[in-house]
Amino acid sequence: MSPLLPLEEQVLRSAEALIYAHGVHAVGMDGIVRLSGVPRRTIYKRFGSKEGLVRQVLQQRHVRWMSWLDREVTRRATDPRERLLAVFDVLHDWFGTEDFHGCAFINITGQYADPNEPARVVAREHKAALLDWLASACQAAGCPSPQAWAARFLVLVDGAIAVASVAGSPAAALDAQSVARALLDTLPFPPQENDR
Repeated sequence: MSPLLPLEEQVLRSAEALIYAHGVHAVGMDGIVRLSGVPRRTIYKRFGSKEGLVRQVLQQRHVRWMSWLDREVTRRATDPRERLLAVFDVLHDWFGTEDFHGCAFINITGQYADPNEPARVVAREHKAALLDWLASACQAAGCPSPQAWAARFLVLVDGAIAVASVAGSPAAALDAQSVARALLDTLPFPPQENDR
């Protein structure tokens, strides 16, 4: 992805803040123009359409969100199984922020009926990337069939996000973490270095 010009970044940040808080269809170009301070003509010249802008917003959020998740999990834990559990500590902190409005990618999916809508395609790609990240974490933790285990963890992650969004409470992350811990407790402990 090529580096963004300052005006483009301003538009993307403004559009993301509005769309994430209010939804795609509730946000008009007038609001994006007003918040970003960038003329409508410049926005259309760069992004082509509102749909093009939404797609770019989601692509940028995907890159930033995945990087944030990996960084925050790594900061909290080095043990492979503890890394999987740390995912829910990271989510708990996120759920407690003032600007938490659920998963932007799930939110977007609910706003378009056509599964081939470009925004929905980006949302699917995001979930596939998150599933791959979880599969790598599950493999490192010694889970058999890491892809199947990753699918279970994705359900816990997305379920926690949905419950926290509806309930307005970060506790869903800790509930999901307790289920994740119970799942991991069914696995035999991997051999330690000094046991080999």
